[in-house]
Amino acid sequence: RVTAKARAAAVRRPAAVRWPAAMRVAAALVVAFAVAAAPVQLLPAQAQQTPTPAVANIPVGQTPRVSALTPDGATLVVPNLDSSSVSLIDTATNTVRATVQLPGRVANVAVSPLGTEAYATTSNGKRISIINLATADASAKIDLANEPTFMALNKKGDRLYAITDDASSITIMNPIRREVIKVAPIEERPYRIALSPDDKRLVVSLTEDGKVLVLETTNNEVIAEIATGESPTRASFDPKSRRAYVANWQSGDISVIDLKTNKVVRKISVGPKPVVPAVDIKRQLLYTAAAGENKFVVINLRSGQIVRTVDTGPQPWQILLNARGTRAFVPNFGGDTISVICLGGSWRTETLQAQAGPIWLVGGPALYSMNENAGSVSVFSTATLGASCK
Repeated sequence: RVTAKARAAAVRRPAAVRWPAAMRVAAALVVAFAVAAAPVQLLPAQAQQTPTPAVANIPVGQTPRVSALTPDGATLVVPNLDSSSVSLIDTATNTVRATVQLPGRVANVAVSPLGTEAYATTSNGKRISIINLATADASAKIDLANEPTFMALNKKGDRLYAITDDASSITIMNPIRREVIKVAPIEERPYRIALSPDDKRLVVSLTEDGKVLVLETTNNEVIAEIATGESPTRASFDPKSRRAYVANWQSGDISVIDLKTNKVVRKISVGPKPVVPAVDIKRQLLYTAAAGENKFVVINLRSGQIVRTVDTGPQPWQILLNARGTRAFVPNFGGDTISVICLGGSWRTETLQAQAGPIWLVGGPALYSMNENAGSVSVFSTATLGASCK
């Protein structure tokens, strides 16, 4: 088992020699048309392209990570892990309008449905810090018994779930009332959490133990413990919350979990170090990336077979799909670039030039890349991205 000291050190930032500690993942739901299963297609390499530069590179703090946009797209909230701060970026001007200093390392943020507040995990402070996004005041807080790392907020904004790095538990809060509702103890140390689209199931990944827990959110009770593969990452879901898809980083496969029976109904081998999948329900496709092979992987959901792979840059880290379901964006942590992949048709790719260590993407008025090693956010205009997909 990994010691608490080693685990805490590994969280700080990714490197090619210790991939699991830096996994960053995302999943999205898109609308498109259905396709049938086909033999695996290895697409030929395209002519060398000159990467498209960013329209802006915005300095923030050290080690920017999992960020979030306000619902109106006006403010990008960026946690700076090693600066113990949160940067508030005005997306109209691409400038930092405020930097909020917090009492501990900030790994994760979430934004309230009204866009008036942001919640930040502050580990050393053993609390959830609450930031007023209009005034940048962070005096409000929810005190916790342990150090929070990652969290998930429901759609109504009245339930916030946080896992802790120094204890094996899940803390359930009402952020509107600033109160803890329950602390649910678990036997193992949690790594990541994800809420199903209907907010009825919380899936907790226990990376060190090769399994996930399913918590039913009505009574906040753990209802299932499910063995997956080695080092499961954060779950993603189909839009009707019928199935969860869990990429297993070390065993190189994806566990498909039926959320009605809480059983693994299929395991799909995809290659070394898969990132969290994204579900394309209309096409009946599942997208992931094999970070150990620098491949974008396309899987037929009906057959569970890989039908296509596309080259990316070094160390692809996340899959972000645009709202129209025409493009996938993949940050390449080891190459300081972002791959733009046309979904369907030619499966052509374009390349965007980020700064050092792009690790997390957010889509909105533009495409935003959190560059961990550079301490910056790169901004790309969506007007020209994926022009060859048309």
